[in-house]
Amino acid sequence: MGTLDHEFKISEQQNFGYFGICPYISDMRFIHPNLNDVPLASVLHALSDPTRLAIVRRLNEDGERQGEGLACNCTVAEDLPRATVSNHFNVLRGSGLIESRKEGTRVVNCLRRAELDARFPGLLDAVLAANA
Repeated sequence: MGTLDHEFKISEQQNFGYFGICPYISDMRFIHPNLNDVPLASVLHALSDPTRLAIVRRLNEDGERQGEGLACNCTVAEDLPRATVSNHFNVLRGSGLIESRKEGTRVVNCLRRAELDARFPGLLDAVLAANA
């Protein structure tokens, strides 16, 4: 175990090797949960982290300005490692707080404000108003 059964030729590396380690990433689709299936505890957990709360605040501000969403790098501090940023967005997406879509090479995120307000009335207003 742990050894390659097949050595790729240079011509095959374009499909499987260095340039295409994960060929499916360019066609990435995001899974967004139905908010009716999301428990309140998941939403509160996602909002309990200061970085994730800051992301939600930025996305809420963008939504109030009729924005079309923000790229990941526009919502967080530049000094955070990419893996940490990715994890924060995965938690937010998994808890139903945000919706993500690919636009070229960027991932654009939007707060699911209307859906969240329908499922948990007043929750986001209360959380965003606290310590604002």
